[in-house]
Amino acid sequence: MAERTDREILSSLKGFIFDMDGTLLESMGLWDKLYADLFAEDGLTMPDGFSLAVNHLKLSDCAEYAVRNTPIRMSREEVEEFWHDRALEAYSNRVPLKPYAAKLLSLLVKHGGRIGVATALGEDLFWPCLKQHGVAPLFWSGTSIEEVGVGKDKPDVYIRECSKLGLRPSECAVFEDSHIGIASAKKAGFFTVGLYDAASAEHWDTLKYHSDLACRSLRQAYYAFKNAYSGV
Repeated sequence: MAERTDREILSSLKGFIFDMDGTLLESMGLWDKLYADLFAEDGLTMPDGFSLAVNHLKLSDCAEYAVRNTPIRMSREEVEEFWHDRALEAYSNRVPLKPYAAKLLSLLVKHGGRIGVATALGEDLFWPCLKQHGVAPLFWSGTSIEEVGVGKDKPDVYIRECSKLGLRPSECAVFEDSHIGIASAKKAGFFTVGLYDAASAEHWDTLKYHSDLACRSLRQAYYAFKNAYSGV
């Protein structure tokens, strides 16, 4: 049997699971600032590598990591509240979608795709953001790592969201800018779309290695799928 072409593979996918920060949203710089602001509040400088160490974790685990592994003098609860309150304001009002995000989502839905979210953000952060940009109705469902209890180094968040879409991993694509997330999704049997983000540029080669389709932008992903659908 002949191997399927790239166009055939892309056009056959039924589900599309998106990360939020750094994938659909231009927001990774926001978290770098929120992390730095926390340490500044305590008269400290953010340790090197802190952002990369915690970006794939849920907020409570980020706070736990900060308390256990840095000189921060706040409690875990105080750290979590500090970040959550500032993040809620930002996601509800001013975090932008990346260029071509809405066009890509609309294209996939137009061709019968089921769209979902798999994110480290809590539901109280990601749904207001999607609603603010008018794209929430395009999504079937969403899953936070808070719901599954483990970070993206395990594929649980993608598998849970895939189940909500009523599909199998082999029928779904996972869109990620995290090399940690893309690797676990790949091992779980998902088609993987790796997306470049400046905040994680140093891991681009690793991201590409674990990606079935590696894209420098959502614009590139949009045209890859548009071209695939044009041949159907």
